[in-house]
Amino acid sequence: LTEQASATDNTGQAVFGSISVNYKIKYDADVVTKLYQKIGTDTQIEDKLNIIPIIKEGFKQAMVKHEAMDILQNRQQVKEEAIANIRANFPVEYLDIDQIVIEDIDFTPGFKKAIDDKKIATQNKLKEEENVQVVKFQAQQSVEIFKAEAEKLRLQKNEINELLIQQQMIAKWDGRLPQYLIITPESNGMFLQLAKGEINSTG
Repeated sequence: LTEQASATDNTGQAVFGSISVNYKIKYDADVVTKLYQKIGTDTQIEDKLNIIPIIKEGFKQAMVKHEAMDILQNRQQVKEEAIANIRANFPVEYLDIDQIVIEDIDFTPGFKKAIDDKKIATQNKLKEEENVQVVKFQAQQSVEIFKAEAEKLRLQKNEINELLIQQQMIAKWDGRLPQYLIITPESNGMFLQLAKGEINSTG
């Protein structure tokens, strides 16, 4: 037996599902006799034992406990709740259930569109956040490059200044050797006087 059932969640959102129940009359002579005496023939069993209403009501009872998003995200759990409801109200004094299968839990087109729109909005937000992080990283990289260039220029400036000082000293030198006293490592702290015209080289 397969039935298409509809229900609502706890906010009134429509929920749909396909429910298949395989059952059989108990393999017991007394039960069979009692069933046919009180209920009737095979064609009357389904109506008189309220099989279809029991199936649909079990589905409804499970769905109304949850919000649609909860049902969507926890389909298996909600299905098991519906199956338990059906089993609890099934006329087991006459019938044995072989299997209950709930499939194709679905929602209205409007609800599904809203979910898709939300997914798209979330993806766009994540993309925007990712772009922001990329821009921040690029900005930080630019700062580091600027710092490196500034340091490079500072070092170059220092080198240029030293060269300029040396060039200025050379430009101001009158060509005469110094006649001042100097201290050399070999003099043990003693002052030595340069001879006139003598170049004292230490090293």
